[in-house]
Amino acid sequence: MKKLFIIDDEKSICNALKYAFEDEYEVFMANNMDEFNKMIKGNRPSLVLLDLRFGSISGLDLLERIKKIYPDVVVIIMTAYGTIESSIQAIKKGAYDYILKPLNLDDLRELVKKAEQYQNIHKKIMLDNYSFEEEKDIGIIGKTVKVKKVYEMVERVKNLDVNVLIQGESGTGKELVAMAIHYNGTRKDRPFVAVNCGAIPEHLVESELFGYEKGAFTGANESKKGRFELANKGTLFLDEIGEMNPYCQVKLLRALQQREIFPLGGTSSKKIDVRIIAATNKDLSKEVEEGRFRKDLFFRLNVVPIYVPSLNERKEDIPLLVEHFIKKANLMYNLSIKEITEGALEKLKSHNYIGNIRELENIIYRACIFSSKGFIDETCIPDLSPLDEVYYDEDIIPIKLGTKLEEAEKQLIINTLDYVDGNKAKAARILGISERSIHYKVKNYFD
Repeated sequence: MKKLFIIDDEKSICNALKYAFEDEYEVFMANNMDEFNKMIKGNRPSLVLLDLRFGSISGLDLLERIKKIYPDVVVIIMTAYGTIESSIQAIKKGAYDYILKPLNLDDLRELVKKAEQYQNIHKKIMLDNYSFEEEKDIGIIGKTVKVKKVYEMVERVKNLDVNVLIQGESGTGKELVAMAIHYNGTRKDRPFVAVNCGAIPEHLVESELFGYEKGAFTGANESKKGRFELANKGTLFLDEIGEMNPYCQVKLLRALQQREIFPLGGTSSKKIDVRIIAATNKDLSKEVEEGRFRKDLFFRLNVVPIYVPSLNERKEDIPLLVEHFIKKANLMYNLSIKEITEGALEKLKSHNYIGNIRELENIIYRACIFSSKGFIDETCIPDLSPLDEVYYDEDIIPIKLGTKLEEAEKQLIINTLDYVDGNKAKAARILGISERSIHYKVKNYFD
């Protein structure tokens, strides 16, 4: 599903806009800078509704920051302080358009509709010149043989209406592959809707996937489209299909076989035309053998299989990925890191990546934040002991037995600072030490 950022310091406005657009978008809201920083990190929006005055911060500054990270995103400025000068200034900085508060929802919907049309045309122009060798709006980075095989498979299936099953470990970029197929194919001007199958509770599967009619159950005060209908004429990306429970599998199989859906509470079916791309980090053939996944559903999904290699299988791509993440970190955190040393690259190449590209990305962001030299060397990168026996997670700091106390403290401080986006005062409060101490320790680590 497309992502919408709502950035306004008034919670009531955010909540009202979320309610208005949540059927068409996955909505993210920010009422303050902490929420803004967390929201913008790792989430690529399709559309942004941005207040011109975000507390004491100028929305124009936030606009500039958003456009640096996501140059092609459409941003609509909202303001109660409308002047010709501020409108022109916003558009010069990359805003699509400008709307005055108090907001008229009908006018805003019309503006959003026009913005979507503009975005589709712009994306079409971009994708006409798309090269898999260069990471652009939806790129896959890499030049190794295994990655080039993925490129070739995308080229082969992009214009074919066949179901595709993408397999690979968590953090390898399976959704990027699905997006590359969609946005380079015949359906690229139609919706791309993503759904996490493992996150749908059993009792909500019908309403989430197929929608419901007004009065279908208590609280259904109006009809709501499901993910299939939202993706009609486009692509439905079924992420983590291996996590789908048996009841959901039956419902999904029926929709795929009959190419029609039955909204909950409805009296008739609706024909749907969607291309299905599924993804999983499990071995589905093994899941079928052990009775956890339906054989008939597996065969229907696995028309064209694509395997996305883990980072450990393509370590020759690490320099390209590092270069990309350094550029991204510079934009996100207003840094000016110029390069990485060969020693640091060798240290990264020798690591066993349990978290794949996502893990490498976090390591590079952390190294950029703590580099005081304008480049990344070995001292900027934490001890990357093999983590074969440690579960990797962004919210867990894996410290092996036998790690020196000084190194464990260093890891704890670095990870905490990373969690709070480099805010030393906040990190100090969490760790229960003074801000002066944290400044001293960070300086001591990297001098």
